[in-house]
Amino acid sequence: MPAMPNPDAPEINSWVNILGEVVGEPNRDTVLVGHSVGCQTILRYMAKLPETALIGKVVLVAPWLTLSNEVLSNQDYSVLVKSWLDIPIDWESVKKHCDSFLCFFSKDDPYVPIENARMFKEKLNAEVIIENDMGHYEDDSNIKKIPQVLEKLAPLPAGRQVISNT
Repeated sequence: MPAMPNPDAPEINSWVNILGEVVGEPNRDTVLVGHSVGCQTILRYMAKLPETALIGKVVLVAPWLTLSNEVLSNQDYSVLVKSWLDIPIDWESVKKHCDSFLCFFSKDDPYVPIENARMFKEKLNAEVIIENDMGHYEDDSNIKKIPQVLEKLAPLPAGRQVISNT
């Protein structure tokens, strides 16, 4: 899991650049796993890849295109996510680089409205898994491990590179 700059104030360009440095040259053995804003980072990274670059699988946990009123009504949070919400993702470019997207959502996520599941299904033809009682899949929800993600990745072929971005 790469250490991202300014995790309390993530910026698109710096996060995408760091992810690019960590991944190096992606290939069909590359698996990218992201959580929340890390999902946005992965998608924006993929949109900038060279035409022929391929990635084996992308797993997105609590990805978002819209956020709850709880987030948007909080002045501090709304400023942090503004660019992530306002700058569009080039979905066609993203899809050229991978044909296997898996997204995990929780019905009780206080930040990510469940309608995001439909959006990711439509935009990426992603396999969508909707769960109960997982919150935002993080410490505040008392979630320390997400074994269902590992189950979906197993068994990984030898040599497969997994990069997690939260």
